[in-house]
Parts: sequence; structure tokens; C-alpha cells
Amino acid sequence: MPGAWPMLRHEHGGSFVSIRPFKGVYSSECWKMNGTTLYQPVSFSLLVNMRKYDQISFEEGAYFIGDKSGGCVQKEQGHVIHCWRFDKNEKKLFVALSFLFTNNEAFQEVVSALGNI
Repeated sequence: MPGAWPMLRHEHGGSFVSIRPFKGVYSSECWKMNGTTLYQPVSFSLLVNMRKYDQISFEEGAYFIGDKSGGCVQKEQGHVIHCWRFDKNEKKLFVALSFLFTNNEAFQEVVSALGNI
């Protein structure tokens, strides 16, 4: 189905990745180093300006998935893309936004889009 997967957009000189609500696509703005991050389903289309992040990293493993109310419903294998920013006061990087993909095809589409930025 055309447009069902996340895709790269170039608008106003910036590089944006469009993340659409799709089964197997989750996000978190509260990443925790100890592996207890709770990812929630992406419930509306997101247009992420990748240039505002200082670093992008990738991870694979088992992650907690929650429902819209914030309760944990399962743990599932998947791929994660972390969007890091630099905190000038703390003088260190932190994960500002993180996406979990349990759908490998959706993950590969975003990775491909990131390679074109």
C-alpha cells in the first residue's frame, strides 16, 4: 500500500522522516539506560526533523511495549532508533526520542531514508 511505510521528506532545506501510525511502530520520549523503557504505539503521523539531533544510533533486542494508558502489555523483539541530543548544562548526550520497530520492513524503510539525509 503506497504511503503506508515511513518515508524521507526534504522540506524547507531540512531533512524530515515521516513516521506514520502503523502496526509494529512505537516511540518513547523517556528512554532509560537500564532497559525498562516503555514504548507506546505511534498513534498519529509524526514528522521528525532529524537535523535537530546530534547523533542517531541503532539497537536490537527485547523491549517493553505499553498501551495508550501507559501500562505494560508485552515484551517483544525489535529494532530501535535512538535520536540523541547534547545537553549543554550536563555536557553529555541523552536520548531525546526513540523509535521501536517490531516490523522489520518498516525499520528497513526508515534506515534507508536516514541514509539519504
